[in-house]
Amino acid sequence: FLEAVEILIEEDWLGKIDPLPGNMYFIVTFGDLTKEKFACNLSGLKAVARFLGCTLIAAIQIVSGPIVFTSTVFNWGMQAGDRFEW
Repeated sequence: FLEAVEILIEEDWLGKIDPLPGNMYFIVTFGDLTKEKFACNLSGLKAVARFLGCTLIAAIQIVSGPIVFTSTVFNWGMQAGDRFEW
């Protein structure tokens, strides 16, 4: 899949943006997430967007696990044919 993505997406579509090294937890741990100050310019806007994006992804990952667990155990949001019989 990733090989097809690299072939199909052209370089100029990325706007000369370098990817962040590693995953978001590595970035947060070693301080690359807030390497730039939150200023009122393009660099500051990028820093805010990077911080908010990582915060949103972390919040989704923290909240989604318990939601899936409770919906499976208590049959919340499941149709009658899709329910588990324990």
